[in-house]
Amino acid sequence: MCQFRPSEWETIRDAMDIDTKRICTSLIATGMRYAELQRFRENPDWLDGKFIYLHPSQDAAIEEAKKVKFF
Repeated sequence: MCQFRPSEWETIRDAMDIDTKRICTSLIATGMRYAELQRFRENPDWLDGKFIYLHPSQDAAIEEAKKVKFF
């Protein structure tokens, strides 16, 4: 994991083209992963004005089903 100071982030962001800047800013502002952002873009009804409701992907559901609880 990498953390930037605000001034470092601004320097990096200023060097990006407009599309990359928009994507990176969205990822940082929402905390989403890139795949989640792509699914959200395809499903704008997940935003109700206040909250973003992310539905787990099929792969995530399969991985969750594979987990075994140990006591």
